Formats: sequence, C-alpha cells, structure tokens
Amino acid sequence: MITLAFQPSFRPPLISVFGSVDYVAQRQLFERIDAILTESKLDGEFLALALKDQDIDPAKLTPQRAAAFAQFSFVCLRSNIARKLTGLAHREFCARLADSQLLQWFLHVGQIDQVRVFAKSTSHRFENWLKEESLRQINDRLIALSIGPATATGAGAEPRLPFGLLDPIIVDPEQPR
Repeated sequence: MITLAFQPSFRPPLISVFGSVDYVAQRQLFERIDAILTESKLDGEFLALALKDQDIDPAKLTPQRAAAFAQFSFVCLRSNIARKLTGLAHREFCARLADSQLLQWFLHVGQIDQVRVFAKSTSHRFENWLKEESLRQINDRLIALSIGPATATGAGAEPRLPFGLLDPIIVDPEQPR
C-alpha cells in the first residue's frame, strides 16, 4: 500500500448547541461518521483508489503535489458523504458549508481564524473524482463499517441501515448529477 504524507489541519472543537433536536441528531451522525472514517482508515482506501482511477504514480509526484492530492482526496470523500446526507445540490451545499461549523468541522476546512470553502465546480469535481466501481466499493465499505458487527439474525431480525437512515442511499449511474 502506498503512503502519502498528509496532515489534516487543526479543527476547532464544535460549540455546544442546545434546544435543537434535529441539530443534535445531525451532529451525532457526523461525529459517528468521522469516527468511522478516522478509525477504519477508509480515507486511505479512498486515496489509493483515487490514485488508481486518476492513473497517478505516487513515486513521480513531488512531496508538495502528493500532499495536495491527498488533501484534495480527503476533503473529496468527506464532502461527498456530507452532501449526500444533507441532500443539497452543489451550489446550496457550498453556501451552507460557508456558514455551518458542523460541516466545516467534518470536512476539516474550518480553522481558528478563517474558513476555506470551495466553489460549486469543485464540489462537482469531487462527485466525479472516483470511477463508479471504486465509488461503489467505498460506499459498500462505509455501509459495512457503519452497521458494525452483526447483531440479531434470523427470520424475525429486521435489517439495520447505517446512520439511522430510513432508506438506503442508492448510487444510480443513470441519474443526472
């Protein structure tokens, strides 16, 4: 496995928000996904697939280009997850990212003194960063990690969906983006 050095920027802690049950539920969801991504090293798998799909030889990259590619891929994975979970179009997602501390925290784009967000075109590029087969592989792995070890089985067991979703997120290659 290829290792590219990349240090995510320091992210300020999330402030406490009281009174909004919907916000608390969304925050818990993003914190859980963040923990899954961090502990499972799924972002490393995403990076390896991105290198393969982009036909890039990491040995030929300068350290600066390798770090930039790794950072772009890191934000790409998290952005795609967050945008799908929020159900927002690219433009609306980028506008919400600019003023949402929770999304900034999840994507690692918020810093102490500034916020670096990306434009709609970059968000669209994120969506197409991996080939469909690789994206499905990451999606399947994330779902498996989110469900965790099998619990109840048998005829009466109800299948669990990750992250408390009522319906699965389906990647449809025929659906316009």
